[in-house]
Amino acid sequence: MAQSHGSRTGKGVWWNNRPWETPVVRTYTVKTSKVKRPVRCLHLSDLHCCWYGHRQSRLLKLIWALSPDLVCMTGDMLERKFWKEAAGDLMEPLAGAVPCFFVAGNHEFHFENYRAVKKYVSSLGVHVLEGSYGTVDISGAKIHICGVDDPINPDRKWKDELGAAARGCNGEDFSVLLTHRPELARIYSMFPFDLVLSGHAHGGQWRLPGLINGLYAPGQGIFPSYTGGAYKFGSQTQIVSRGLAYYTWIPRIFNPVEMGLIHILPK
Repeated sequence: MAQSHGSRTGKGVWWNNRPWETPVVRTYTVKTSKVKRPVRCLHLSDLHCCWYGHRQSRLLKLIWALSPDLVCMTGDMLERKFWKEAAGDLMEPLAGAVPCFFVAGNHEFHFENYRAVKKYVSSLGVHVLEGSYGTVDISGAKIHICGVDDPINPDRKWKDELGAAARGCNGEDFSVLLTHRPELARIYSMFPFDLVLSGHAHGGQWRLPGLINGLYAPGQGIFPSYTGGAYKFGSQTQIVSRGLAYYTWIPRIFNPVEMGLIHILPK
C-alpha cells in the first residue's frame, strides 16, 4: 500500500521530507564563440531522494521560474533508503518540458539492481548517458552533452567510458561533460570539453566562508579542493554543485542546498 509523506518506510527510517527548505540558486556565466545565442543550463545534483513539498512542488516552482533550456543531472539523484518516486516526481515533469540528461553517481550503484534504476530514469523521458553523448539544438545553438557513470560501475572501465564520451567533442560545437566526481578534475582537463559539471562533494559539509571552503568531502578527505563553485583549467570551466540533499550523515553548516543556473553566452 502506498505511504503518505511523513510516514516511515518499510526499512524503518523517516521520510526526509522538509518542504520548508529552499535551495539557493547559484548563477554562472560561461562565454564561448561556439554558440550564437544564450543558453540557460540548469545543473541538479545529489538530490538523494529528498522531498521539497508534495511531489516536489516547491522545487519545481523554483525551476520553472528560471526558464531553463536544458537540465543536466550529475548523479546521486536517487537513494535506496527512500522511495524512488521522490526523484521521479522531479524528473518526469522536467523531461516533459525541456531536454534532460542524467549520469549515475555512486549511490545509484548502491541499488542491488542498478540497471533497473537507469531504466526507471529513462522511462521518465530523461536521457541516460553512460560513456555516450547526445546533442540538443536550442534555436540554433548546438550543444553536445557527454556523460560518464561513476567509476564504481562494475560493468565498464571508467577511463574507456570517458574516452568514449569525449567523442562528442567535435571542436566546433559547445560540449558539456556530466560526471559525478569532482576530485578527478585534472583528468577531465586532459579532454577537450568546454564545460564539466559534477557534484558528490556536498559542499564539503561544513563551511566557514573566507576561511574554510569545505571540511570534508568523499573521495577527497579533509579540507577538499573541489567542493562547490567554478574552477578554470585553461579554456575549460568546471562547475561543482553543492547538491540538493539536506538529509546527510554529516550535517550541513553554512552550506545551503543549491542548484546551478549556467548562462552559456556567445562572446
